[in-house]
Amino acid sequence: MNKNINKNINNIHPHDLSLSFLNKNSEQQKMFLKKADIETIVSLFENIETEEIVKCILMIDNDKLKLVINTMSLEELTILLKEVETDMRFDLYQMLESTRLTNVIGMLKYDLDIVGFSVDKSFLKVFDDQNVLDVKKKLVNMKKVTNINYLYVVDQVDHLLGIISLKEIFIWQDQEKLIDIMKTNIKSVKIWNDKIIAAKIIRDYNLSAIPVINDDNKIQGVISVEDVVDILNEEAEENIVQISGANIDEKSAHTLKNVYYRLPWLLLLMLLTMFNSLIYQNFEGVLTSYAILAIYMPFVAAMSGNVGSQVLGLTIHKMSYDSNHLFSKKMIVHYAFREVKVYFVSAFILNIFIFLILGLFAHQYQIAITLCITISITFIISSLLGALVPILMEKFKINSKIASGPLITTMNDLFSIVIYLSVGYLLFSI
Repeated sequence: MNKNINKNINNIHPHDLSLSFLNKNSEQQKMFLKKADIETIVSLFENIETEEIVKCILMIDNDKLKLVINTMSLEELTILLKEVETDMRFDLYQMLESTRLTNVIGMLKYDLDIVGFSVDKSFLKVFDDQNVLDVKKKLVNMKKVTNINYLYVVDQVDHLLGIISLKEIFIWQDQEKLIDIMKTNIKSVKIWNDKIIAAKIIRDYNLSAIPVINDDNKIQGVISVEDVVDILNEEAEENIVQISGANIDEKSAHTLKNVYYRLPWLLLLMLLTMFNSLIYQNFEGVLTSYAILAIYMPFVAAMSGNVGSQVLGLTIHKMSYDSNHLFSKKMIVHYAFREVKVYFVSAFILNIFIFLILGLFAHQYQIAITLCITISITFIISSLLGALVPILMEKFKINSKIASGPLITTMNDLFSIVIYLSVGYLLFSI
């Protein structure tokens, strides 16, 4: 009977299985856990929240639970142990195999976003005094290894000396020494580095895994693309949220904590907006005398805002992928000048349409010329703000993702309206 149940379960996607499980009442869940095999329960645990896993643990008998936690991935198990109550944590410790317990305790020293938390100790380590034949023999007799794409060459005390692609082993003659064929230009990360550093190295150099070393250059394990692919997705999500002036941690934060995240920037933007309003008051006479200028104020603000938003998005994206290269003085000037050229040409093309519509068709030549001059100037200023403000903020250790969006929008509004009304006043008063 149980075999048939598990056979049916294996045909269900883990996500669907977790949804089905969570929709059951406690008695149904208990019966499911009693009949399900170990692999099914492990798959279930990987797709439900920790509080739900804790409820499941209390429903499973100790013998079966011991098999489950010794089958779970080390990372999933360590996350669970980090979040459960102390008493349950020590009860689970007692059920772990000795090697597994040692690995878990080692991982618990690191935060979730540190390389050391996800380091995989199952990798192919070979020694510098071995040859190709020794490696081939090792491959035949080795036990299960997770990362088999590369061989990591070390000395007798585990100092990392080089790497060899596994497929290259079968190209070389058996008598070739590993130290003669290994690559010494190694991309690696320290065990205490942030995972985002590992993720960017793996992405930029198109690697499937990179070695993890300590401060003494001794290999501690490897971190693979599977371990960090979610990191880049999470960073992209964080960028999108923070550009709005919020914070990614707000999803689970208390109301007052959310206020703490958002209020400082709202206060700054309020002061800037009030300052803008005071500046606009100086043009009250211009708007009274030339009321037509007021009609196109939203158009000017929107167009300059669009440019600022486009360049800002591109800059944040570029900083996420290549911040070290972009932060050199030469590259900052080159990048800013490139964006200015793009939007200067764009302004020229848009001005043709503006002049055709308002000048030739509507015969509003003064407002058409005013808008053309304004668009040309504000496009240059907005592109510079979008390109330089995030970079300069990062230079001064300010989180550019949180501040850039609202700040640049407010600054664009000020510059664009002031330039527009100034140009309009000069042209209409002639």
